[in-house]
Amino acid sequence: MSLALVIRPQARRDVNKIAADLDDYDPAASARFLADIRAAFDRLTTFPGLGPLWPANDPAHADKRRLVLRTFPVSIFYRASDPTITIVRVLHQARDIPPLIEDL
Repeated sequence: MSLALVIRPQARRDVNKIAADLDDYDPAASARFLADIRAAFDRLTTFPGLGPLWPANDPAHADKRRLVLRTFPVSIFYRASDPTITIVRVLHQARDIPPLIEDL
């Protein structure tokens, strides 16, 4: 059974910005990134526990998770709760992440 996917507006802006930045240098890489993001979102709807807890080892917040893409240095921050997966942010790993995901 797949969960419903909800993508917050900021997460959509994150994906669009990363894709646009990649497109400036390598349009093929941008297309691969978008395909990888779509595949990761699809996997999360079927396997919501795929990403480890965020912050790590914090069972009090077991619905907050992070999935790192295999092919790009990008992390997907999401909340898993039946019946939805909510994508909160999609961030490059070089960014200062904690202040950007305080609302997670």
